[in-house]
Amino acid sequence: MKMFILASVLVTSCSGVKKQNTKYIHTSEVKAVSDIHSAKRQNLKGLLTIEDLNHEFKMRIEVSGLKPNAQHGIHIHEKGFCEGPDYKSAGAHFNPHNKAHGHPGVSNRHLGDLGNIETDKNGVGKKEIILPKTNTDDLSLLIGKSVLINADPDNLTSEPSGNSGDRIACGLIKPVN
Repeated sequence: MKMFILASVLVTSCSGVKKQNTKYIHTSEVKAVSDIHSAKRQNLKGLLTIEDLNHEFKMRIEVSGLKPNAQHGIHIHEKGFCEGPDYKSAGAHFNPHNKAHGHPGVSNRHLGDLGNIETDKNGVGKKEIILPKTNTDDLSLLIGKSVLINADPDNLTSEPSGNSGDRIACGLIKPVN
């Protein structure tokens, strides 16, 4: 597994939305990233990286500042807006193939269904997700969307969002140049 290094610098906060400017030194496999932040929880920070492989997407998520020893639903949403504090501006789960709500690893699911991230005793969560692609999926579908973390676990079945509670953190998915 190749390593990547990130250096993140916080920029000003505006209208309840914390913006970040991040510089990445990475391997060529990382094609998109998202800085995850929270309008209400200043210590909540995270990073999503996406690799576009032949028949799948490989996503790595690392988040700190969440509730310790808990699970939180995580999803890609249809719009690229992260306006706090409720992040309703991100719209619904990203579902370009009009599928049922589900979990990673099955084909009958929203493309944005990423399951749950589990935290340790310090409120840090790390997860690697492999998402299978259909013939029409490519990285351009994910660029410009938002990734959100919810307050509660996703039950992986309830429509439309797994009953995962309030949206507590958000990040925009951007290409790596």
